[in-house]
Amino acid sequence: FAIDTRGHGKSPMGEKPFLLSQFADDLRDFMDMHGVERAHILGASDGANIAMLFALRYPERVKSLVLNSGNLDPSGLDPAFLEEIRASYETAADTYDAALLRLMLFEPNIEPEALIRITAPTLVIAGDDDLIPEAHTRLIAAHIPNSRLVFLSGTHSVAAEDPEAFNAAADAFYDAQKC
Repeated sequence: FAIDTRGHGKSPMGEKPFLLSQFADDLRDFMDMHGVERAHILGASDGANIAMLFALRYPERVKSLVLNSGNLDPSGLDPAFLEEIRASYETAADTYDAALLRLMLFEPNIEPEALIRITAPTLVIAGDDDLIPEAHTRLIAAHIPNSRLVFLSGTHSVAAEDPEAFNAAADAFYDAQKC
């Protein structure tokens, strides 16, 4: 399955809160609706953040994680990018755009120490010129037991920029897990 979070792609925002924690619950609901007990979860950017929250809330539902360019909190974003988001948010009306900008300014809020509770095999992967500073990506990997860390040549969109390298890294991870 390739799913959109609420308010993304063709999925409506709905009436529930526009929060990453709600998106994690939405993923659980989606899995329940489709009879998926456990899954290999790959998330990019906010999808990686949702995957971490999901794994912390529903560890029994996760076979493995691939976390592409996630962050634990807004300080995990490039400071110049975060300032651009802040300026845009201050001028945004109470709209969908404001809701998206709010996510980047105020979420997620995951303590590094909480990541020790993620027991599923995990690949932490990012571009070497990512919006997520390398030190922050390393912090995530260092706190998830038995995780693997890979940096690829590219930006925050490394999976789209070099799908062959990204898929090779993911395939090597899955092969090592015998998935």
